[in-house]
Amino acid sequence: MKYTDELKLSDEVEAFVEFGQVLNRRMREYIASYLLQKLRLQSTWKPSVELKENYAAELRQHLDKLFEREEVLAELQQNTLLSRRILSEILFFFRNVAKKTQKKHPWQAEQATLEGWTARPLHILRKQWPYLLRDILSTAEFESRDLEYHRTRLKELENHPDHHIFNLLIDDLLSIWDAGLQVRILRWQISQIKEQYEELAQNIQNKTLEIIRVKSILGNFSDYLEPEWNLNNSVIKEDDFEILDRFHQYLKDVSSIQQLADTLGSLREAELETLEERYEVQLTTYSTTRDPHYRSEISGITLGNSIPLALPQELSLLDQEKLEWNFLKKFADNQLVQLHYDDQLRVKGTEHTSQSRTVTRKKKKGPFIVCVDTSGSMEGEPEKIAKVLCFAIVRMASHQDRAAYLINFSTGIKTIDLKNITSELSALVDFLKMSFRGGTDISLALDEALRQLETNHYKDADVLVISDFIMYRISEEIMQRIARQQLHQGTAFHSLIISNEANERVVERFDHVWLYNTEEKNVVKRIYREALSSL
Repeated sequence: MKYTDELKLSDEVEAFVEFGQVLNRRMREYIASYLLQKLRLQSTWKPSVELKENYAAELRQHLDKLFEREEVLAELQQNTLLSRRILSEILFFFRNVAKKTQKKHPWQAEQATLEGWTARPLHILRKQWPYLLRDILSTAEFESRDLEYHRTRLKELENHPDHHIFNLLIDDLLSIWDAGLQVRILRWQISQIKEQYEELAQNIQNKTLEIIRVKSILGNFSDYLEPEWNLNNSVIKEDDFEILDRFHQYLKDVSSIQQLADTLGSLREAELETLEERYEVQLTTYSTTRDPHYRSEISGITLGNSIPLALPQELSLLDQEKLEWNFLKKFADNQLVQLHYDDQLRVKGTEHTSQSRTVTRKKKKGPFIVCVDTSGSMEGEPEKIAKVLCFAIVRMASHQDRAAYLINFSTGIKTIDLKNITSELSALVDFLKMSFRGGTDISLALDEALRQLETNHYKDADVLVISDFIMYRISEEIMQRIARQQLHQGTAFHSLIISNEANERVVERFDHVWLYNTEEKNVVKRIYREALSSL
């Protein structure tokens, strides 16, 4: 997944570099490279050239204005998903900046002249460099004394046989000219869209600060930014933020609710899972091969036609004229008696093989399904406590990177799937603002919870029901399905009772039963099944 994200980001950067309409390609490369570095983003795209410092200073001055507030830059540098979205917005802005100016910059002729000089072969430039200096000095940016060093050195080297230093000086002159021109163009283009550029910087600041504010309450929710999120989308309205902030304060005041949420979050220990893991192994191998040119040690004698290996008695035949033909015949027939060497060569090699092993590791803790009774009997203090606990559960789930599914029920049900919290943040706020009305039908809520337990997202979830439990029995079919989940899947069903009139026969199916005493305030007790009769 990480590699895919980097690849997608690289495609965006490359599109900007290749097809952007701001400055030239080299400058667009630097803009992209600097922003990636500034936001600490990893990308498979790499710049083809390194921009010189005389280009860099002016660009940094403009680009840094987008991240002037330290807390904004700090958030972007550690929030990869958000910084990728912000980078996309910036590249889109720069890619279309020339369109927004509605007219060409004033240095078109100078740019054409520079491009003409850049295209000339170096052997031509060795003869025409005085005219290059003339054209550079004809701009308003440079004076004769600025280029005196280049003039002196070029004159010294124009007939020198080593062209390397001369070429470096020419390249430096063209870079100086190009840097000055590109800076002027950038200043001009930014001045033409000053309001839009300032608006971009303000939007980056506002949206990042907005996320920091909500993050301080809900945790790292911005890890779940919607794919469609952009600078024009608001994560949350100001009025909605006030609601979240209010419940944040409620939670501080009712510390036992926070303790209950933390307890629920830690009740299920992270389970172990066993996986078969495949991995590559590189083995060192040794083999032997025959090499007639390799000689290690004498292992005997053999027949052949190698004069260097022939025995002395064979070579002695050459000393006698009558026997010389005998030697030549044996040589031609490979019949010379000669030394035999061991020609087995030991060769080292490598071999790659795939192996598997069984590994055991902790699974990530599962999500939560929360069923909240929003009937009229919950009006008043129970309603507030129910909402505060829901808020605490969402916070806990967000901090522990666990999804949450909220079901509120009375005569019907409404659901909020908080595995993508930014898309449902407004729905969560609406729940916190709603008034509890209507009758009580817990069966529909439990049926929906059981249905979610059969999905991939929530199959490992724990279930919490928050209610006064002033209701009739749950249907036998629902009770049997709950029992099967508890027995076969290990699903834990929790309940928080916010009254003194709970229906014992409804509550007895739950694994963990908690009571919030509204009279004694700020007291949450763990109740065992044996104690239910005292309710």
